[in-house]
Amino acid sequence: MKKFRQIQKVVNFETALNYVNKISIEKTGQKLKKPEIAILNGCWQGMTYEQISNSSAYSTNYLMRDIAPKLWKTLSKILEDNIGKTNFRLKLCSLYESTVGKTENLTEENISEASSKNWQNASSSPSFFYGREVELRTFQQWLLEDRCHLLNIWGLNGLGKTSLMKRLGEQIQDRYDVVIWRNFAAPPNLSELVEDLLSSVFVIPKQNEEQLLPQLIGVMRSHRYLILLDGIEAIMQPHSLAGKYLPGYENYDLFFKAIERDSHQSCLVTTSLENAYSSTNNNNSVRHWKLTGLSTAEAKALLKAEQINNEEAETKVISYYLENPEKLIFIAQIVRQLFNNNIQEFLTQKLRIFGEIHRLLNDSFDRLSVLEKEILYWLAAESQPMCLPEIQNNLPLSIYPVELIEALKSLVQRSLLTTEQIEG
Repeated sequence: MKKFRQIQKVVNFETALNYVNKISIEKTGQKLKKPEIAILNGCWQGMTYEQISNSSAYSTNYLMRDIAPKLWKTLSKILEDNIGKTNFRLKLCSLYESTVGKTENLTEENISEASSKNWQNASSSPSFFYGREVELRTFQQWLLEDRCHLLNIWGLNGLGKTSLMKRLGEQIQDRYDVVIWRNFAAPPNLSELVEDLLSSVFVIPKQNEEQLLPQLIGVMRSHRYLILLDGIEAIMQPHSLAGKYLPGYENYDLFFKAIERDSHQSCLVTTSLENAYSSTNNNNSVRHWKLTGLSTAEAKALLKAEQINNEEAETKVISYYLENPEKLIFIAQIVRQLFNNNIQEFLTQKLRIFGEIHRLLNDSFDRLSVLEKEILYWLAAESQPMCLPEIQNNLPLSIYPVELIEALKSLVQRSLLTTEQIEG
């Protein structure tokens, strides 16, 4: 006998657009215009205005300043609710369900039809994805065999965290009912995120914020969710030590802890510039992976693919840029464009940090506290590795020992300091 369960209808963007157009014609006599549709489609996928611009024929300024304010004002009027960029999808799903949508019975065999593989706003895998076989094998074992609930991939910009997470998701997506990718360039508050994760698959009735997280965990028990959040450092406070949430985002700690502790069959994978959260138990439900550079062989393969062929010079460049793939790609482009593919000539310029490389470093450096910056400047000037007692004795700053230790720990969490074991 087939078993049945109640699963609510999925509202896709086309259905939502038809619904809004119908109401707009009824109340204003006009359909939505193409730039308005571009904004709604992008917001439905969680895009920023810049991302919407890049995927359409309209400039960011035109969409954000000319079209969007009038659009949200019009929608708020015709839908009789406060509609904006961050809540458009949630509000519309709720309104559609209350006026049109009905629940229907689906068989166990058809549950997958209500599933979602939502990759629309995921970054495209770049052409310079090389290697990472060890990481991919390890992550698959953790998620699929060890039943890890929460995995954070962290490290400096340019290492390929986003493309690695996307490659992982593509390889294992068939093992999950629901795959959802969200970019945190403009991070939602926790209630918006949880509602978004729920409404990506089901139309959910309006309810109290306190009920949302337990409901999500309940759904993650009955359906296998793979949630991919890219760039969660955006919810962490800059200009202070690592690990502190921005005001208004502190309850994300409850979200991470609920996914870590509760019994379910789903997984959350995140990328971040820093090791953003810590485990509170010892059952291996949370895993952290500090992403470092490519192996030397992988880095050489990358440079050869970029038409750089000088083994001695390759080794120097790879070592200097710490096998960082995005930095190596940028250098290869500069060598081709300005040095006629002569990497040896580039090295004679003694030019190391400029252009895209400067931007990649600044993304991390600009997040530092004043104390972290002062320590980092001093350590860079010293140029040699130092042990903690040497730093304590020689650092020209008047600070308490505990402040120094906390600042050093924060710099390690941000991949701006490395530690190594010295025998003897």
